[in-house]
Amino acid sequence: MGHKVFKGKVPATARDRIYYVKGMKYQLVSTFITRTGIKPPRNIHCDTIHLYKNGLLIIEIWNACDGPSGPTKDSRKNMLPAWIHDALTKLVRRKLLARKRLKTINRRFKRDLKKCGMGKKKAHLYYLGGSLGAHFASKPKARRKVYTSP
Repeated sequence: MGHKVFKGKVPATARDRIYYVKGMKYQLVSTFITRTGIKPPRNIHCDTIHLYKNGLLIIEIWNACDGPSGPTKDSRKNMLPAWIHDALTKLVRRKLLARKRLKTINRRFKRDLKKCGMGKKKAHLYYLGGSLGAHFASKPKARRKVYTSP
């Protein structure tokens, strides 16, 4: 028997049932903090992601990420940039950060790739793929299907 798709509003707390999504490969085992240069008009808190007015981004322990998008190999040169990109794109998808910030988010992704040791040409290819992926992933419709058990 396959997974059962749940339609409706997922409760904040559930009893005798779990709600889950597929597709996340990685989880943080420590909280990550960085400055983004993206300064929203108010502090943003969404699950395990926090972006403050001063540009500080905190991604809490156990935050999940599916790694870099597209036909890429997950490596130490792209995991950190992908994680930051994923977190910021999630804030756009949840309509907590303005969609117009995607350009800045994508440029940050490319800069981070180079900073983590990726070559200029390869970083540009990842940037193009990440920009395209972020365009679709940042839309509210892009939320993952929620499944339930039992």
